[in-house]
Amino acid sequence: GRITGRLREARGTKKDGTRFPLEAAFSVSEIQGRTIYSGIIRDISRRKDSEERLDRLLVDLKLSNEDLEKFAYIASHDLRSPLRAIDNLSSWLAEDLEEHLDAGSRDHIVKLRARVKRMENLLDSLLEFSRAGQKMDPSEMVNGYALVEEITNLLNVPDGFNMVFDKALKDLEIPRMPLEQVLHNLVSNAIKHHDHDSGTVKVGVRDIGRFYEFTVSDDGPGIPERYHRQVFEMFQTLRRRDEVEGSGMGLALVKKIVHRMGGRTWLESEEGQGARFIFTWPKDMSARRGAGLE
Repeated sequence: GRITGRLREARGTKKDGTRFPLEAAFSVSEIQGRTIYSGIIRDISRRKDSEERLDRLLVDLKLSNEDLEKFAYIASHDLRSPLRAIDNLSSWLAEDLEEHLDAGSRDHIVKLRARVKRMENLLDSLLEFSRAGQKMDPSEMVNGYALVEEITNLLNVPDGFNMVFDKALKDLEIPRMPLEQVLHNLVSNAIKHHDHDSGTVKVGVRDIGRFYEFTVSDDGPGIPERYHRQVFEMFQTLRRRDEVEGSGMGLALVKKIVHRMGGRTWLESEEGQGARFIFTWPKDMSARRGAGLE
């Protein structure tokens, strides 16, 4: 009774004296009044080796993530001080030499200070990316429709844009954070990269079983298929930074957060036909660990 009906792990010895891990299962049966025991023994050396390699990789990954976070923190703080000094010096030069500067020189100083500001934004985004997904527990549950309305108000959407929200959002009770950050980045991205002063941005959702599927779509310039993966990478932007100010980190943050929650992100778009950014979000927040990249 102690060994039958259960799968057990043990150590075995081969004829040459080599010790190895094994998995054994035993059963008992009665045949013509005789008690017969049978067993199956399986060498699980490969599985154990794989588990040990996986454990080592997980430890290395954890250390790598910690190093990345430390680097991002140090870089953002140590680089910020000289950047502020450059900004201050350029501002003082512009004031002291105001009477002697021609239009070209003034324009150069304006561009210099704009580059400094952009670098500060990049550092902020890098630090935000390194911390994204660390605190995964939602702070509170809110109504989906109210959440997207609040995000729209925070973004100060231009008058020419029409925001359309799916009525199904009214039936949802969803976590404010980190879902708010994901939707905020996607809606902001749709407005920022639109090629006209007016347009329509839609936020939709549908129930697909264990997940909700959210969609943020626009009627902007669209994105060629060859760039669909690139837009989710760090510091990537399809337009010159002088045309659209941004760090190129918004969609990378979206992907990281969604994948940490066990969901998926993808893009459906063709050039000249708008874009649809889609991501899935688990209904059961307690089951998120192990489903994503954690």
